[in-house]
Amino acid sequence: MKFDPGGRSFAPGSRVPHTPAERRRTLPPLDVTATLRGKRFVLIGGTGFLGKVLVGMFLKKFPELGHIYLMVRPKGKMSPRERFEEEVWATPCFDPLREEYPFDKLYQKLTPIPGDVVQKLAGIPADVMAELKRVGIDAVLNVAGVVSFDPPLDEGLRVNVVGVQNLLELCRALAPQDMNASMIPMDTAMGAPLDGAQGSGAQVRAVPLLHTSTCYVAGTRTGTIWEDDPRLTPFPKAGKPDSEGGLDTAHWDPLRELDEGMAIAKHLRERATDAQMQSRFLDSARSKLRAASRPTSGEPLARAIEKEREKFIDDELGQAGMLRAKHWGWPNTYTYTKSIGEQLLASSGQPYTIVRPAVVESSIEFPFRGWNEGINTSAPLIYLAMQGQVQYPTLPGNILDVIPVDTVCVGTILSCASLLRGEQANVYQYGSADTNPLTIHRMMELTSLFKRRYMRSQNRGNPLLNRALARNGLIPVTPETYRRQSTPAHKRALDLLSSGLSLLKKTPLSSVARASSKSIAGLTKQMAMTDFIFETFI
Repeated sequence: MKFDPGGRSFAPGSRVPHTPAERRRTLPPLDVTATLRGKRFVLIGGTGFLGKVLVGMFLKKFPELGHIYLMVRPKGKMSPRERFEEEVWATPCFDPLREEYPFDKLYQKLTPIPGDVVQKLAGIPADVMAELKRVGIDAVLNVAGVVSFDPPLDEGLRVNVVGVQNLLELCRALAPQDMNASMIPMDTAMGAPLDGAQGSGAQVRAVPLLHTSTCYVAGTRTGTIWEDDPRLTPFPKAGKPDSEGGLDTAHWDPLRELDEGMAIAKHLRERATDAQMQSRFLDSARSKLRAASRPTSGEPLARAIEKEREKFIDDELGQAGMLRAKHWGWPNTYTYTKSIGEQLLASSGQPYTIVRPAVVESSIEFPFRGWNEGINTSAPLIYLAMQGQVQYPTLPGNILDVIPVDTVCVGTILSCASLLRGEQANVYQYGSADTNPLTIHRMMELTSLFKRRYMRSQNRGNPLLNRALARNGLIPVTPETYRRQSTPAHKRALDLLSSGLSLLKKTPLSSVARASSKSIAGLTKQMAMTDFIFETFI
């Protein structure tokens, strides 16, 4: 059998309706307001950048919505409600709602609840679970996840993979005993082919789950890629010819990846406690404390040793995740773990839909134009330009697929309504490249124009220098030219200089050498981050 994006089956040889136009002809009109009226959700990730806008949009645009149970991890002595009021509701994202939703009215529509996706049943306490089952939950919406590109391997797996398993368990636990509408056949057992014989035929009673992933689970695949069942191509190098670095699918199993990844992480964490590493951490900590003219014993030494140990673990686990991801064809640990989570979700036999945004950008309209939070998405590229980076590696026609955060939330709400009606596609992708592509060259032009205007408006500093910087626009270069002439080349030169300075540490110039080495270490760290940003985006 074949399965279309909405989960329906078709006989072998028949054509699955992929295009939006074909799906519009097969589905009735979607009345979002009527569909959401009175519905109750458990929402995970509502304290993040995307989640805040989604919560605000639900409350502002759909006042007849039933209730949102917003998962907020307790922090220190703060309860979920206290943390929500101090760290979430207090942000400018909710400014458009404050007059309409004073706290007495707000809590008629929203309840912060404790929980953590890395725990069983998402960490929701028994008394809260009992209340959720009593009132009845219509869907679980997950917009959470580790969004660092290179997190420690076990951290990425716990949130993006084990977290999915825990949410599936939560959806089953929240299903009422008399639920029939969401009892759907499991199309295939884990690892079974999607074309051909049916799988186990098991049925799973569960409330539906909307899960946020990323369109970059496609990894190194190129060309047109249909948003099909994520198990059809379980990793980016699957199905490619040997000449293109293709790999056999016989060694792939998402559950095996989870088990082996966690075993690798456990081994590396245990290695950080052996005698050799403890001695290494002690020696490194003392050296850094001496260089900083700080005490080399007692509490300062203990904190420095712990810092060295944590850095070792983060570096080793980060590299382990990147190596495993790149072997299968993903660019980083984030997309690798997100894809594994998708595959476990697709094999669960439960009602679900996956939403895949591209690069989520600042808002275009809601809560107001330009809302963003922190230095994220494409902001690092603009920040580098304002700090003096000139050469940007790119190729003609390279597109930066960005999409405003409020547009992503609109798509999420539409997908949620389709899920509630049982008409959902397996996967929805949210991006702008098809209809309104932003090339890297155009992004550089706009950034250069902004930099010119900004530097000319500065009344601080040297006016001649500001004028010179205003004329110092961005220059597109090939990746090869960038590596030969820009940041990577500068970093190599600094590494050589640092090696030379190390020879002076036991000479009368040792104090100068230490001060210079500290400055060079800071520059090297900045250059490494610059190179990582370009490798990620370009």
